[in-house]
Amino acid sequence: MQTFIEETVSKILKQEPRLERCKFILPSKRAGAFLKEILRKEVKDTIFAPEVLSIEEFIQEVSGVSQLPANKTLFKFYESYVAVMPKEKKEDFETFYGWAHTLLHDFNEIDRYLIDTDSFFNYLSDIQDINHWSKQERKTSLIQNYLAFWNALPSLYQHFVANLLQQKKAYQGLIYRVAADRIKDYIENKKQTKHYLIGFNALNNAEQILFQELLTGAQAEIFWDIDQYFLDKNYHAAGLFIRRYKSEWSYYQDKKFPEMPENYYNFGEIHCTGIPKNVGQAKYIGNLLRSFSEEKIQNTALVLNDEGLLPVLLNSLPDNVHAVNITMGLKLSQTPLASFFETLFAIQLSGDKKIYYKQFLEIVKHPFMQQLLGKDVSKLQHHVAEKNRVYFVLKELRDLCKAESFELLNLCFTQKKKPVEILENFLQIIKIFEKFFTTQKALEREYIYHFQKLFNQLQNLLDEVDQIKSISALHRFYRDSINQHQLDFTGAPFKGLQIMGMLETRALDFDTVIMASVNEGILPAGKSNNSFIPYDLKHQYGLPTFKEKDAIYTYHFYRLLQRAEDVHLLFNSNFEGLNAGEKSRFIAQLEYERQLKVTHWMPEARINKETPKTSKKTALMLRELTSMAKKFSPSALSSYVRNPQDFYKQYLLKINDQEEVEETVAYNTLGSIIHDTLENLYDPFKGQFLNTNSIDQIDKIYEKELQKQFANTYANSKNLFGQNLLIYAVAKRYIKRFLALERKELKDNKIELIGLEVPLKIKLNTKNDYGIGGKIDRIDRKNGVLRIIDYKTGLVTPSQLKIKDFDTIISDYQYSKILQVLCYALMVHRTQGFDQAQGGIISFKNLKNGFMQVKQDKETFIDAKLLADFEATLLSLIEEILNPKIDFVEKEV
Repeated sequence: MQTFIEETVSKILKQEPRLERCKFILPSKRAGAFLKEILRKEVKDTIFAPEVLSIEEFIQEVSGVSQLPANKTLFKFYESYVAVMPKEKKEDFETFYGWAHTLLHDFNEIDRYLIDTDSFFNYLSDIQDINHWSKQERKTSLIQNYLAFWNALPSLYQHFVANLLQQKKAYQGLIYRVAADRIKDYIENKKQTKHYLIGFNALNNAEQILFQELLTGAQAEIFWDIDQYFLDKNYHAAGLFIRRYKSEWSYYQDKKFPEMPENYYNFGEIHCTGIPKNVGQAKYIGNLLRSFSEEKIQNTALVLNDEGLLPVLLNSLPDNVHAVNITMGLKLSQTPLASFFETLFAIQLSGDKKIYYKQFLEIVKHPFMQQLLGKDVSKLQHHVAEKNRVYFVLKELRDLCKAESFELLNLCFTQKKKPVEILENFLQIIKIFEKFFTTQKALEREYIYHFQKLFNQLQNLLDEVDQIKSISALHRFYRDSINQHQLDFTGAPFKGLQIMGMLETRALDFDTVIMASVNEGILPAGKSNNSFIPYDLKHQYGLPTFKEKDAIYTYHFYRLLQRAEDVHLLFNSNFEGLNAGEKSRFIAQLEYERQLKVTHWMPEARINKETPKTSKKTALMLRELTSMAKKFSPSALSSYVRNPQDFYKQYLLKINDQEEVEETVAYNTLGSIIHDTLENLYDPFKGQFLNTNSIDQIDKIYEKELQKQFANTYANSKNLFGQNLLIYAVAKRYIKRFLALERKELKDNKIELIGLEVPLKIKLNTKNDYGIGGKIDRIDRKNGVLRIIDYKTGLVTPSQLKIKDFDTIISDYQYSKILQVLCYALMVHRTQGFDQAQGGIISFKNLKNGFMQVKQDKETFIDAKLLADFEATLLSLIEEILNPKIDFVEKEV
């Protein structure tokens, strides 16, 4: 296949003897690079190379003014805004920044299309009045200020443009307007130069004037890249613009429009595949490339309509792709350091003198910081989690890490008041990173270099302007900047797989095209409201609307298909999220035009049958279990009943839950607080009969004791807020209701308090050295009957305390509360003795049921026979735990 540029160069070489007098103008620098490469191959003699320019470079040459960087344009615009607007109606820079980008975008469009600004702005202000305020008989100051702004637009625009041109500077749109004004002077000075305009499609009004002037003066020749099929079909958006030029340009009134090639129906196979999610598309592309020969890969373009697919794709390229040229670049906002500095900005914006633990962990656990801090990371994490420090001051950490680590943390967390101070801190952090990451870590150094460059630019900008006065303004400017700055990839531009965005494909052709994310809403992008100009006004003045923008992408899409021999169109078929799962209208059109068949592909998924995790008992484990069996706790036995794998991990491997900060009081923490509070409140009354006077005394001090236990276990109650304050209120209510329950019980009953948090340990009736031990929350006598009480902050119902049979107790976790209560009863019976007792639970979530007793049938008393039956069952459970032939098998929970 001969590409469009090859065809064009071949035609030019046949008619042009002196290339040094030629100027080649193309849509992009990328297309220009390909043209130079083709000239190098085609021209055998030694010659002076012709000029090869992108359209932007050519326009700037004609205009004679230089382009102002986008960030400086904004400040120049603010200078004009301050100069034009009355003092009482001016907004500060931060408010101005919120809408100025949109207005500058509109200025760009207005200038590129050479719109008469006076009539246009007057029309726009009248529309604003009609749309919003015309029916208001009395206009408020808000309405008056709003309309005053729109009425001031002509003056604002004129002041802004005049100020820039006086300094021979301009934004891109203004450069186009100036170039259109100066094209005749340019032609007069370039009479000996022949211009070749190659591969253009959608031209703004300024470009059309430039091109027509060059063509009319016989100083240019234009080469269109379009298939005859799209020109002939008046309904087809791919030919929309070139059909207009053919019919409207005066140049083509006298000169015949050239015949275009007919490749669209004669070339290539098109395959269309729906694939779920970006990862699926990346995997599919990897599989597809794996089947390509090296020669085919050399002539393949991989077009990514969704730039977010690039990082995933790079990890899916197969081994037979030896060289890759990526032209689309990676935004700084998508690099790892972006999240790091975003967190640092969040810390500064919070204004808190204390450090919030989540932000602290985000910083110290960042990959860059982890490499720098080394072992200090785990020390710092442990300190914050162990002390449960939701908020803390930096000096707490001074003795926990090396001096250089603390210096870096100090730079990260010290509050600054001025934007310039923040940038100085960031640059110091960058210097530390730069010193640590050696030349072997090329990618990290590349990230560091680009952020250093960005912060230096921002610092220079702050030296030049005084509008960025707040941290929030600097942050907004920084966020826009990292979305504009790109980390460019270097590669062999004409070798290997070409990975590019749609706009980079302009004027280029490839034998094989793989296009990803051909979804509606992505290709074409659809409607965008990033403009103050209403649709009707755009249409009236010939400004591009979403229809024209869709037509641009239609052209690029179909142009790629014209000469390609093998085309693969992929779209995300996943139906989650906006626009997902909907194939592009371009695919629907191909289904009609080319009878395209759409197929669907799913990544291979190995579905492994879920098998329970199993851990065999080793000799070392059995020795540990034998030692544990001397004093099994009821909670350990309950853990085994719930899930043997949990028991194995917690009690044998000693793997506990990861130590984390409790930002919100956890349920087990609340349980500990209530247990400890009740123990201390009732401790003075041990060995005594309780009475209503006892409860009255406790009632007076319980809140102070609760506050003390909150401070000991979690945090000072005065520092509680939000959900934690609600939890504190719940704990307070639990104890108050418990005391009310006690007071009610004492009206008609005598209760003797025997013990609180009573530690007991017994040996079981077996030849083996087995035993159990633990702490009993409360033992008392009610009307002479011994009661063994376990407190639970969670919900327990009477049905969970009914003994169906003893085997159920050790096999079904639902009845684990019975296991615990009977263990305590057995310990009391063996150490203190009783004929009959009651064992049960007081559930703070179910206080209306009071003391809920363990029952067998309707019998509520625990006696020696019941305990003997239970002990036999308990021994069978312990034997199972110690049995070397019974593995720790995971239960479904």
